Amino acid sequence: MNSGKLVLGILGGAAAGAALGVFFASDKGLEIRKTISKIGDDYLDEIPILFDLFLENIVAKYKSTKGDADALIDKSKTKINDRYNELKNDDHHDSILPKNDLNL
Repeated sequence: MNSGKLVLGILGGAAAGAALGVFFASDKGLEIRKTISKIGDDYLDEIPILFDLFLENIVAKYKSTKGDADALIDKSKTKINDRYNELKNDDHHDSILPKNDLNL
């Protein structure tokens, strides 16, 4: 599951729960405001934790994607060099190949 969707789902669920709590509460006036304030404070304490988890997930995905991209680049360079060397050793392609080795 996408971590951004997870965070939004948690925050949306928290907001919906708080709203339902206010609508169905038997307390009146000041008590409802105190309850809303306490619920808000509880969720405000959790937001930094959720944000840290979100960032950790993004960093992990970035590192994984970068590693995959680096591996693909290395594999491509190897294939290009291998093919270049094959063509270089084939007398039919000498005129179209660069005289220097490839530096990828």
